[in-house]
Amino acid sequence: LTNKHIDTGFGNLYNYKGSIFTIEELLKISLIYSDNTAIKALHDYLTLDRWEEARLAMGLPLVSVNQSAAGIELTPKQFSNVFKSLYYSGYLSRSSSNWILSLLSQTVFKTGIPAGVPKDVLVSHKIGVWINNGESVGSVNDCGIVYTKNPYILCIMSENVTSEEGNRVIEEISRTVYNYVSNKK
Repeated sequence: LTNKHIDTGFGNLYNYKGSIFTIEELLKISLIYSDNTAIKALHDYLTLDRWEEARLAMGLPLVSVNQSAAGIELTPKQFSNVFKSLYYSGYLSRSSSNWILSLLSQTVFKTGIPAGVPKDVLVSHKIGVWINNGESVGSVNDCGIVYTKNPYILCIMSENVTSEEGNRVIEEISRTVYNYVSNKK
């Protein structure tokens, strides 16, 4: 990890400047802990061609790596496309897609969508929180797959909320959707 990778915004990998990590380790850290430093370090291994290919294959807007890192907004539908692509192995191989979904089910973040479903229900999800230092409100987002008898993708995005408000509302919506889908015949 070098100075250009360090990002103190989310995660704690920035404390390990000068350390060496494998790509697999960086992927695990970025997906399980949503660590910004790990994500920036992974950018070194991405060619522009592969970046564009992946974004287009998943139905995402074509923006640069730097624009994406700066927080280019995705819609819930666009973010859902990523999970749809993983679920159906539409871009990556089945084993790679399943590995990523497995990592996303091990995330340390248990608020939001997972908090709205029973503890024994598997959820593969990715959070996004953008609350600037010194500010009390921002965006809290959660998107993922809830593995019920009828698996479904749920993507909830908020703005102008505190972390607590965002997570509480996402949990309520998650619970409502889970109860609806679970009781649907």
